[in-house]
Amino acid sequence: MREEVEIVDYPQIGNLKLLVNTVQYRTPHLHRELELLWLRKGRLQVRGPQQDICAEEDEMLVFNPLQSHEFFTPEGACTFLCIQIAPRFFRGTDVDLEQVVFDESCPFRVMDASAASECRRLMQELAVSYLEKGPHYELRCTGLAHLLLWQLLTHAPCHTVTKEKVRLAREKADRLTRLLDFADQNYTHKVRLSDLAAQEHVSLGYLSHFARENLNRSFQEYITELRFHQACKLLQAGGRSVLDVCLEAGFSDPRYLNEAFRTRLGVSPEEYRRSPMEPPSDPIFVHRSPHTMERFYSPDQSLLILREAKQHGQR
Repeated sequence: MREEVEIVDYPQIGNLKLLVNTVQYRTPHLHRELELLWLRKGRLQVRGPQQDICAEEDEMLVFNPLQSHEFFTPEGACTFLCIQIAPRFFRGTDVDLEQVVFDESCPFRVMDASAASECRRLMQELAVSYLEKGPHYELRCTGLAHLLLWQLLTHAPCHTVTKEKVRLAREKADRLTRLLDFADQNYTHKVRLSDLAAQEHVSLGYLSHFARENLNRSFQEYITELRFHQACKLLQAGGRSVLDVCLEAGFSDPRYLNEAFRTRLGVSPEEYRRSPMEPPSDPIFVHRSPHTMERFYSPDQSLLILREAKQHGQR
């Protein structure tokens, strides 16, 4: 089993990470960091506990620490800048990021235009400084990250919670991640939620409600999603018959595989395999979930994407 809550590494600056990502689908996930996304190309649908929103190009998305979220793209793919900041990054200030909750996932929708514009400027400068690694860039990035948080705290709706609520949120996050791990490890065969309920020492009814509340669908519907995305990857890789893909992805009958593709894409698995696929970019790392469909970029590629997006926005 992987870490109960996703572990974010910091290859350049302690407690601060930045990357550019193109995503088609990203499984539900959560981490202890505040995560800020700036959509540079395409639209992104986000699903989380009691939440289903669609963010437009050039919008910002804010995910609080331990807030579960799942990514879909309404069409094609979405490329965004991602900034992850650990709560301890702001030690020595009067801000305890674990106790701060931003109330609006798309803050630009409620911020005034000048504040939103300043956030965009700060994110662009932070990204370029982080990726170029110029003299004393760590100091510059640290200052820009603090200014960015100040802008959000000043202009975006937020509130603080008690330390007890933080503790309960951690317990909930741990249980949700164990649920996601259980699904990842067992989706290729007949899987019963009652087995995990026994491990968690809770009733099946409670865990079923917990899954629906946090995944916005039933546990079995989520298992079908995992099988579908795994089938997509296997079909793209080639070398297998549709029947082999069906069984390897965990579908008990080709009819269910065909229904999954018809429902989601309007094509059969065979038609999907014959469709032209966009060649992947050179990844610098791949997320550990086998169902995620996303690509990461090198620093040079990331800078090029951000500069092209900036020039497009100025036209």
